[in-house]
Amino acid sequence: MILADGRNHLLTTRESYDIVSVNAINPRLSPYLYTREFYELCRRRLRPGGVMCAWVPTNMSTFPSLVATFQEVFPHTSVWLCNPCHALLVATPEELKIDLEVLSERMSRPDIRGDLATVQLDDPVRLLSTLLANEEQLREYTGGAPINRDNLPYVEFDTEISEIIGFQHVAALMASRARPWDLVAGAVSPDARARLERYWAAAPELARGQMADWVRAWRPAQEAYERASEVNPEDPRAYYLRAVALARAWPEDPSAFAAPDARDNAIAVLEAGLRPGEMPHEQFAATVRAVLGLLYVQSGEIEKAREQASLMYRTTPEPPEFQMLSGALGGSAP
Repeated sequence: MILADGRNHLLTTRESYDIVSVNAINPRLSPYLYTREFYELCRRRLRPGGVMCAWVPTNMSTFPSLVATFQEVFPHTSVWLCNPCHALLVATPEELKIDLEVLSERMSRPDIRGDLATVQLDDPVRLLSTLLANEEQLREYTGGAPINRDNLPYVEFDTEISEIIGFQHVAALMASRARPWDLVAGAVSPDARARLERYWAAAPELARGQMADWVRAWRPAQEAYERASEVNPEDPRAYYLRAVALARAWPEDPSAFAAPDARDNAIAVLEAGLRPGEMPHEQFAATVRAVLGLLYVQSGEIEKAREQASLMYRTTPEPPEFQMLSGALGGSAP
């Protein structure tokens, strides 16, 4: 690992790289990591066949310029959705084509699979479902957008920044988004094609849920995730995110879950979001486990509540969620 200014390092090093990945926070804070000249520098440091990645905010009015600037240097660019306000630009040496068999083999490596599992993207089809646009669609979308340059840092002075702008950009790309099976090289088995189509069909509802989450609209978020799970029942993200939205709604109105039927339904939703082997990293589950444990206490299922407290304590013993559940259990540590 090299701890240094990324642009200065690329400017002075003689090394070349298989991958250059940029994870700058925002053009307002690191404006010269979003210019044409910087991307040209990155291109010079890539080995033949190398890949360039850049994390970019969608929640700026100049998002089309961010994409157009990147694509001017890297013509073979695709964009992948991270969340409603951020996307990933990926540049490949040639037009993107994916060998599903090779991708599956590489993703099966324990280290790679483990990393991707922490964000529920350890399935090749699920990973491909995050594709928003291929290179042709991006050119259409960004046509005429100004190019961001060192001597004309157009994006740096963008004052129109909000989650609503991000939602609008994502919705526009989602409306004409790429079909991932079109990028798969060679024949696609009927089973893989059917899975790709289900994930593709459910993606808009998943995105709507995330947008609602972003603005703390918990009920619409839960409803969107429920629709996503109906379209594609095999996607664990819909169940987990629905559980998170419900858990975040609980502190705002605990009385809404007081009736036995409402409480039982909430327990079922939370349990579905915490299925072993399908949920993301345990550190992200504290709020869901805390609310599930509290609902177990209200239902008189104390041992189940203790089990949730114990699972939380193993990974995150100090957060307020654990203290809240521990207090409901009489203050005893699991």
